[in-house]
Amino acid sequence: MTGRNGNIFGVVNVKSPLKSCFDRFPAYGWFLLSLVLYWLALPPVNCCWLAFSVPVCWVKIWKREESFSSWDYLLFWGISVGFWMSEIIWVSYPHAATILGWLALSCYLGIYFPLLIGVTRILNRRFRVPLILAVLIGFLASEWGRNHGLGGFSFASLEHAFYRHPLWIQLADILNEYGVGGMILLVGTLAGLLIWEPCGFRKKSIYLTSLVLVLVGTVIYGNRQLAYWRDQEETALKQGTVPIRIAILQNARTFSFPVPMSLNTQIHQEYEKLSNRASREAPPPDLIIWPESCFGDTWFDLYSGGAVPFSGSESLSREQWQEASKVRIDEYHQKILRWVQNLKTPVILGLISILGDSEGNQDVFNSALFLTPDGEQKRYDKVHLVMFGEYVPLVEYLPDWFPLKTLCSSVDFGKGPIGFPLRVQNNTYYISPNICFESTVARLLKKQIRELAAKEENPSILVNLSNDGWFREGMQIDGHLATHVFRAVENRRTVLSATHGGFSVWIDPAGRIRQQGARNSTEIVWADVVPLPPPEPVFHPGDWLPGLSAALGGMALVFQLLFGWFFRKKKAPILVDPTEPR
Repeated sequence: MTGRNGNIFGVVNVKSPLKSCFDRFPAYGWFLLSLVLYWLALPPVNCCWLAFSVPVCWVKIWKREESFSSWDYLLFWGISVGFWMSEIIWVSYPHAATILGWLALSCYLGIYFPLLIGVTRILNRRFRVPLILAVLIGFLASEWGRNHGLGGFSFASLEHAFYRHPLWIQLADILNEYGVGGMILLVGTLAGLLIWEPCGFRKKSIYLTSLVLVLVGTVIYGNRQLAYWRDQEETALKQGTVPIRIAILQNARTFSFPVPMSLNTQIHQEYEKLSNRASREAPPPDLIIWPESCFGDTWFDLYSGGAVPFSGSESLSREQWQEASKVRIDEYHQKILRWVQNLKTPVILGLISILGDSEGNQDVFNSALFLTPDGEQKRYDKVHLVMFGEYVPLVEYLPDWFPLKTLCSSVDFGKGPIGFPLRVQNNTYYISPNICFESTVARLLKKQIRELAAKEENPSILVNLSNDGWFREGMQIDGHLATHVFRAVENRRTVLSATHGGFSVWIDPAGRIRQQGARNSTEIVWADVVPLPPPEPVFHPGDWLPGLSAALGGMALVFQLLFGWFFRKKKAPILVDPTEPR
């Protein structure tokens, strides 16, 4: 709903759309400049300090006296779409059909920057909320929406500019990554007010003092946390704790849809060679981790009381078929187990698993399989699937020839978290696995940790299995790595990621990248993880503040949309000729 003259966010009526475009061009210039600086702050350029200049530009827009029309916000959206098209160009790489997904996702994500501008102005101008507070509410609301809408998309967050600077991101353990972004917005806004706002010395001093306090406080907290986790590791080593030696595999082959079967076999064989090489190292590894879906064989299994679909064999009855199929499945399991026994090392394999139920139906999962030489096995099935990559909404209503239906593999949703028990020298350490873009969903990993802790399987290590080979080793792999760093700090746990076509990496609980595979490299990344007691999961302000901000920002936006027409522009004052007698 809009008010008169198409006005949505502003509080004053505006001129015609065409004249408004020219009159407001400086605002578009500031907006465009801010997103150019935003892009440069992120990988691959990663000039991280430019992140502070982004809100400096936005202050010029937030403080503008005239309101913006719907056309103005439409142009803001167009600029935002251009930013996202350049930032997530990698979405178009896997197949020609994914170009449509790239365009659609860019158009969707383009909503959030104008939303940040609009909600902040409504709170500040309509409800008289101080600009600093309005900025934080608007930022948290827009980021909460982006991280929850359509399953969530957290790539290219402003705070990711600092993923290689652990000193500046330690706030994430109590405020999540939202808090680090909020710190950047707060510093940049204070700097913008200091530069742009015409005010007296007293107010300038308040802005400068606040800016310095935020920066100093962030640095002090960051230094204390880095020192604490460094001391924790050194103390554990002095007490005789033996590091867990883990081989994280990485391969550089890229591919696109459809993947030739011969290439799948070749990739599998290359990872087998890496596994055999790792198992012969001295000292030998305690665990070998494969990336997502790189184990070429499918893992067939049955639910309790499950059955294999009957093929209608003429020579076998249904019961004989079931028995023969179960024997073949068991032989297949034993074959893989013998390979693990030859390695003499537990493994985590990324593969596709198919399970049959009692009625002969089959479920297909994207899985992480934990196997030990003594025959123990546990399987985690991915629960947060990628829309249009692993499932298509309402697919049952689409015709069989529909491109997305034939292109996307049909994968079922997993049931929940599974803890992998890694036993090293009479100690048991639990591992919480996640697959692919699940590592970008902070709330999911926190929820899984809470559920495992409730089962007395509180994980010490988070393991991500990813296959980024679709994205041609573009800026996506840097962005994915940034999300791993923030998950380590938020949960104060070691994060290991085995990534095909990207960076396999070891990150400690302080967010320091301890080991990382090289770009475009096939190698083994070694992690000597000192197991530390995992902290008990608790709710932090970062878990509820963004949701509260989204609620406040949403109510302010709805109020403006519904009742903005009521607040009309005040009549212009009547000009009086000073020469006329009063």
